[in-house]
Amino acid sequence: MIPKNIIVHHTASARDTTTVQAVDRYHRDKDWGGGARIPKSSLGWYVAYHYFIEVTGAVTQCADDSEIRWHAAERNIDSLGICLAGWFDDGHDTLPTPAQVKSLTELLKFKSKQYSIPASQIYPHRKFANKTCYGLHMGDDWAANLIRTPYNQITDPKFLKRYKADQIVKLPDGKIVLKKGVVPIAGTTKVIYQ
Repeated sequence: MIPKNIIVHHTASARDTTTVQAVDRYHRDKDWGGGARIPKSSLGWYVAYHYFIEVTGAVTQCADDSEIRWHAAERNIDSLGICLAGWFDDGHDTLPTPAQVKSLTELLKFKSKQYSIPASQIYPHRKFANKTCYGLHMGDDWAANLIRTPYNQITDPKFLKRYKADQIVKLPDGKIVLKKGVVPIAGTTKVIYQ
């Protein structure tokens, strides 16, 4: 398999007590339906994801990128699965730790470049399953935005006169944004990702 998509998951378990070893045991013993058991990866893991990110930010590769894993139904055949330890829904962990976000960002940048996967093909698991995964506290584009470039878009043409000509730039899609390093005037811009 050559990955064409990246799908990000959460474990839906308390992040402080969830380790890659615990997920490995759980996935090894789980009946996936009709007695089906997940095969052990070439790297020796039963974990259904290719990569697992601990609360500390430690990343474990659980399967070779070319292996098909059982993490997203029909998308298993063309996607890498990356899982964050934690449960990012109401009543549980609020958000991934800063260390997890840093590791996920680095991994997404590397894998998207390695396989020419655009940010538009980085998804939360919920896009392919009736689940909240990777958690309701993050929008559908949260993971993709980690590798996109943020810009301050001018929200109304009348605000253009508040900036010098050398402080703004027009993006290829026609949006007017502030150049990098220009501090926006309150209420004149919104953050967009490209």
